Amino acid sequence: MAANLDPAVVQRIREVYAECGNKSETARRCGVGRNAVIAHTSGMKADGRPPVPPPDPIDVERQRAEEQAKRREHIDAVKELAFRDMLKRLLNDATATIDPPPRYIPIKPPKDVVYETLLLHVSDWHADEIVRAENVFGLNEYNREVVDRRIKKIVSSTLEIKGRMESGGYRFPSLVIAANGDMVSGTIHEVERHTDGPNIMATAIRCGQLFAGMIRDLCGHFEHVYVFGTSGNHGRLADARKVQTKEPTRSWDYLVYEYARAMLRDCQNVQMEVPDAWAVMYELEGKLFYQGHGHFVKSWNSIPFYGISRMTSRLGAVLAKHFRPVDYWLFGHFHVQGSIENAGGEYLINPPLIGPQEFGVHTFGDAVPPGQGLFGVHEKYGLTHRWRLAAESKWPPPQRGLNTTKIRAGGRK
Repeated sequence: MAANLDPAVVQRIREVYAECGNKSETARRCGVGRNAVIAHTSGMKADGRPPVPPPDPIDVERQRAEEQAKRREHIDAVKELAFRDMLKRLLNDATATIDPPPRYIPIKPPKDVVYETLLLHVSDWHADEIVRAENVFGLNEYNREVVDRRIKKIVSSTLEIKGRMESGGYRFPSLVIAANGDMVSGTIHEVERHTDGPNIMATAIRCGQLFAGMIRDLCGHFEHVYVFGTSGNHGRLADARKVQTKEPTRSWDYLVYEYARAMLRDCQNVQMEVPDAWAVMYELEGKLFYQGHGHFVKSWNSIPFYGISRMTSRLGAVLAKHFRPVDYWLFGHFHVQGSIENAGGEYLINPPLIGPQEFGVHTFGDAVPPGQGLFGVHEKYGLTHRWRLAAESKWPPPQRGLNTTKIRAGGRK
């Protein structure tokens, strides 16, 4: 019987079977029956290794789910990149270019001329959103006609300041346009129902045309124009309940910038950058600028300055350690004008082009006049002159929205 075999014989059987892998040959070489070989090599592989236990079904399912998630992530990334490339090709093929202005001819500078770079900070246009005067106590009125007028006012004020300063010994060969988000209001909060545009797609394209027209009107007066476009929070797509930290280009602001870039491709002195990031940094006249809309800043009691100071100090310390200190921080988003210096550099908050809205007026009592920011940047002194460009020639506007009833004693009005 196989059970009565000597242990040494059993060991010999296993060694021979591990070597040859054949039960009949093992029985012949060991001088035992084939059934004995089968009994004492059960579960052994031909190479002598112990049997592999069956995989845990939970581990198998977990591994399968992880592989599917990686495949979906890869497919989504490929689709996103393919969509961006398709969008750029479509815009270039379908968008009519805007005629470039006459070539810039620099004027011979006088002695002791001061060279600087002009920085125009534009943000919070909320183009074509409707603000009715009667809804904000007559403090503002905003629609398609108003946004067109205000953009023209910003352009004319920029060129007027440039001309006046150049007559006094300054020269501005280059203009930097910091386009800092919320160019359109998007579809969140059902705001699409309160615009002059038929839908958000048409509104974004029209805003891209307005933005391209602004750049075109300015670029004929400068040797070089550099444009940086960062997205805000209002332009996010309707399926994003919160701002997606990893998807800055899933925004109608991105379409605004890309449409403007397609229209301006014949303007050779315009260089436009739309980063795949919520913020961008660049160096002007040796000074480092940070440009970001500001919606990630955590406010305290609806006051943004504490959150901005904390954010700029902490991030500024990190950048100073690994890169270099930030000199100036550009923010939009807060619909106020502000400028505060701290250990992390100076931060500047841009006033909104749209002006007072229903939310700001009735929630916080805000009624900031519409405007944008213009700065001169000097190689040695940094920001020298600062201008709050008024978007309206007269402010406050006529009080058409104040429907007050005066009541006196005895029911007399």
